[in-house]
Amino acid sequence: MTTKGPIAGAARETQTLCGARAVLAALRHRPDDLERLFFAADCAPEHSEILRSHLRRAAARRVPYRQAGSDELERICGSRAHQGLVAVFRAPRVHLAGPTQLRSFAAQDKVWVALDCVGNPHNLGAIARTAAFLGAAGLLVERGQASAHASAAAYRTAEGALESLPVWQVGSLAQAMGLLRVAGAEVIALDVRDAGLLSAWVRPARGAVVLVAGAEETGIRPQVRDACTRAVRIEGTDAVESLNVGVALAIALARSLGRS
Repeated sequence: MTTKGPIAGAARETQTLCGARAVLAALRHRPDDLERLFFAADCAPEHSEILRSHLRRAAARRVPYRQAGSDELERICGSRAHQGLVAVFRAPRVHLAGPTQLRSFAAQDKVWVALDCVGNPHNLGAIARTAAFLGAAGLLVERGQASAHASAAAYRTAEGALESLPVWQVGSLAQAMGLLRVAGAEVIALDVRDAGLLSAWVRPARGAVVLVAGAEETGIRPQVRDACTRAVRIEGTDAVESLNVGVALAIALARSLGRS
């Protein structure tokens, strides 16, 4: 594709995304946030027509775009995994969940995922992709943690899921889990220590379920675990200590949402 447009940038808080599905999902969900767009001549043919339509919209809005070589795309986004498509967007809006919002969540018959110190971008992206695919209501993260500020790598791994899956920030994850539990939600810590079996757990007929997972190196912090209704573990062999956090959440989500 050889379409060209003028390049000029505005100095605003932005995020740089790369990877065909991540960029196209952002263009679909928040096209007005696009600030600059770069693409390779050999961008995947299956995305060509969709990309052309976005270029026409960008031209109408006088948003700069142009074709670029692979090396330049890598310099712009800092990754070789750009798949021939890189875009700069205004940073997404931050959703803050206070006590009133959390009580509303607790009353809904939905399943949420809460992440405690999960900062690995590939795990975060994979969790978001799984949660969106299986039908989770959204992610809850503590403000200030790495997971509250998803990186370009997380967006790329999520394959567009972070555009459709709501991410809510809370001031204190421990306090938020405690409030959800008191408000009637079933708050479940996925842990390997002193925990019952996930297979023995039965989802309540009413109210929300919140699945809480921690970083693989440290697990769930004690204060967060103490705020949960119960802790469960996934039964397996003794060959390894535990599952990858994304895999564990996939199993727990499938069970909670009746997908297994």
